[in-house]
Amino acid sequence: GDIQLKVGMQQKVTQDNDFAFDLLRQTIAEANDPNVFISPLSMSMALGMAWNGAAGVTKDEIAQALRLDGLTDDEVNEYYKIIREGLLSVDPKTRLSIANSIWYRDGFPVKDSFLKVNKNFFNAEVRSLDFSKPSALKTINDWCAAATQNRIKEPLDQISADAMLYLINAIYFKGSWVKQFDKTKTYSTDFRAEAGENTQVNMMVQKDSFLYAEDERAQYLDMPYGNKAFSMTVILPKDGISTSQVLEEMDAESFSQVYASLRSQTVNVYFPRFKVEQKFELK
Repeated sequence: GDIQLKVGMQQKVTQDNDFAFDLLRQTIAEANDPNVFISPLSMSMALGMAWNGAAGVTKDEIAQALRLDGLTDDEVNEYYKIIREGLLSVDPKTRLSIANSIWYRDGFPVKDSFLKVNKNFFNAEVRSLDFSKPSALKTINDWCAAATQNRIKEPLDQISADAMLYLINAIYFKGSWVKQFDKTKTYSTDFRAEAGENTQVNMMVQKDSFLYAEDERAQYLDMPYGNKAFSMTVILPKDGISTSQVLEEMDAESFSQVYASLRSQTVNVYFPRFKVEQKFELK
């Protein structure tokens, strides 16, 4: 079941994908962590909610970052609603939750139209809180824990004295691969990281048919989940080429071209088991 967008909304998908690669590159450049794990959809939705409350230069700057172009305000909001609802129902075999919330300081005047548009289109939970109470921090963090099956328990360390409003987007995804790795075949081996150093990893392995492509820069593999609505697309740079070199030239258009070139073939897949936890300050 594809997600049915209205006429003209297809360009927003490309804009979102361009934003995703912009955000990834920018985060890698700013982060002092060798691994970067982010959700561009989260950022796009949170900025989309903020954009609804912005005006003048600020609104223009958010629109520029999100690459919003050629769509009316109503179309942008409707797009977010269709995408959010569509993603939640597109695969019954996969667990996905997308939760939005707005918390504002008791007594802080928030325009009703801003709250209404975010309730209607982003399904945002809207609540006023006494930020000065210690329980306020726990209330917000507990909401996030509940929205992410206890995976993200403490997004906020504190509520700063000058904070007036928090916009929070939380995404939880749990999918089972259509073609699963046999645990008994997992073995310990070296993995060469970006900077050339070796680390020990638990390497999973399987031989099966997958969508696959390669060019002079990298190998590309698509591993679907559930009913195949969602997948993990893996990019492995060729020897002598770094991940950052591949990313430098990757945008929504070139990624679409790679994706269109994928063909089903028998592949030996070696894939390391890994866990990544990260927190970025994206102001």
